[in-house]
Amino acid sequence: MNIKKIFRLIIYFVIFAFLILGTLILFSLNNHQRSLDKARKVKEITIIIFQRRFLADEYTTNQSERAKSQWISKQATLKKEIEENEHLFQDENEKELLEKIKISVNTSEEIFYQVIHVYEDPVSLSNPELQKVNAANFTGQLGVNAQEAISASTTLENINNMIVADNFRKIVFLFLSSFLILFVILAASFKVIWRNASELYKQKVQDSAILNGIGDGVFVVDRAWNILLFNKSAVDLTGWSQKEAIGSPLRDILKIYNESDRKEKFEFIEKTMISGEVNFMENHTILIRKDGSEIPIGDSAAPFIDEKGKIIGVIVIFRDLTHKQETLMLKSDFAYASHQLRTPVTKALWNLESVLKSKKDSADYEPIHDAYNAIISISKLSDKLIEVSTLDQDRIFPNLSEINLFSLIEEVLRNFKDEIAEKSIEFESPEISKEKNIVSDKKILTRILKILIENAIIYNKPYGKISLDISFENKEILFRITDSGIGIKDEFKPLIFTKFFRGSNFNTTEIPGAGLGLHICKAYVHLLSGTIWFESEDGEDTTFFIKIPDGSH
Repeated sequence: MNIKKIFRLIIYFVIFAFLILGTLILFSLNNHQRSLDKARKVKEITIIIFQRRFLADEYTTNQSERAKSQWISKQATLKKEIEENEHLFQDENEKELLEKIKISVNTSEEIFYQVIHVYEDPVSLSNPELQKVNAANFTGQLGVNAQEAISASTTLENINNMIVADNFRKIVFLFLSSFLILFVILAASFKVIWRNASELYKQKVQDSAILNGIGDGVFVVDRAWNILLFNKSAVDLTGWSQKEAIGSPLRDILKIYNESDRKEKFEFIEKTMISGEVNFMENHTILIRKDGSEIPIGDSAAPFIDEKGKIIGVIVIFRDLTHKQETLMLKSDFAYASHQLRTPVTKALWNLESVLKSKKDSADYEPIHDAYNAIISISKLSDKLIEVSTLDQDRIFPNLSEINLFSLIEEVLRNFKDEIAEKSIEFESPEISKEKNIVSDKKILTRILKILIENAIIYNKPYGKISLDISFENKEILFRITDSGIGIKDEFKPLIFTKFFRGSNFNTTEIPGAGLGLHICKAYVHLLSGTIWFESEDGEDTTFFIKIPDGSH
């Protein structure tokens, strides 16, 4: 996987994980603070209840006016506190306990005023024995009532203290989880970096072996005409070492002239640098080697293009044309070399250029992987071009045989297991009997399904959906492949099966392709005497339908 994509996924995961953890921590902190507030309020209520009880005891003992007035004041404060904070207690147990406190507070008020009446009413004062009995009775009730209120408020306070402790444990756990996740992510990132660094080193060794194993001389110049790469064959042909050549101006190392007029011959490189097209050197061109000897050469220049399509240099392949036979076979050999070597050469050049840059910045791994992906795209394009050419020349013929449909679908989906997991796509597979057999061309049908499922993945959204449905009707098989991707604009629909067509409702630099897949798919469907069509709207689901005959009927 591209290291850039890996780190992007890691960043997304970190953000997602910490958003969840942050939300949970904030939620727990909020609950923690609310429980602390409730516990504090209950404690204040409990203190006032205790104060009232002591003031009631003082009044019944001394009939103190100060105790009476303070009790009445504390009673008003207590009722106000309960009324103002009642909304904080929403749990059923809390409501029940608070209701007990309210009943106790109201009842105690009635009893206390009865106590006052006993001690201050003239009738009670005239009968000391009755006053004593009534006072003892009401005082006892007042004590029991106060004890009930204290018990309820203490229980309520304990409940909230337990919640506070529980929330604190949750907060500690969430913080520890955050640090653990961060540690795991850092460890995973280090592992990815180490693995990719190892792969890069192996690739560097492999690329160096490929370049040095090429029989033709290969060098690369940048737009400033400085040599970026110089392979072993170039060293042998020119006499200049890699150390002397790399980093030096091209004209200081290579002396390329027309054999007849002795004029410098770098026009083919200039044309390629400007036009981006492959250019060949003219005949009768010679190379003056470091020791002054001359050899006839033939070479070509191809553009060195970055992932944005910008020309950043020129790749030159050249060879010794001393023998007449080599001169006669130059063009055909170059075509063969281009076909056989261009991809590995370009790949090697990309990676080696990145390695050169990495000497200045050793953490610059991203261009290497971008280059690798670009070369993979070129390789796929080459394969598809060959496939299109074969189809256009009618060189493919269906080979009908009995196929187990269940096994075929499993085999196709197995190829996309990693891609589906990478984009977190939900894939709905059809329910097919393991004994279900059809008659068709297995290779062609497999290729058709692979192309359509690959497109459904590439043009889908992360966490999207893909469904594959199969139905049978009138000796025909209908495949439906639906994705939740970017859709197809109306103006693009007539062109969707044409060669090299790609829409403009997506970033073509991020989504690889050459616009050949659906053209190839349609050609294969026609080989099976079938039909293909689609239904889609811009930004909505896309469904491709393939109907082919079932030769088993």
